[in-house]
Amino acid sequence: VDDAVVDNVRQIFGFESNRKNLVDPFVEVSFAGRTLYSRILEKNANPQWNQCLTLPALFPSMCERMRIRVTDWDRLTHNDVIGTAFLAMSRISAPGGELE
Repeated sequence: VDDAVVDNVRQIFGFESNRKNLVDPFVEVSFAGRTLYSRILEKNANPQWNQCLTLPALFPSMCERMRIRVTDWDRLTHNDVIGTAFLAMSRISAPGGELE
């Protein structure tokens, strides 16, 4: 994922704003009926996963958006969603065309 995308996700979810609120975040990426999960970063207010998640998909896809959800993992109760963002495929993929 491009560094600019990571910076935008940080701004959307406000990870830079309050370092006192430590969470155990993980990322859930969903596209075209498939879901992948990052590893959990325990007690972290400014997570950086530095992890590749590969979603094999055929293009063009019936799905236009990828869902990126950051969740606070909880050992004893239900996980809490921190935030969800949708990324349009048109913003990260080039349109198809004929080769000359």
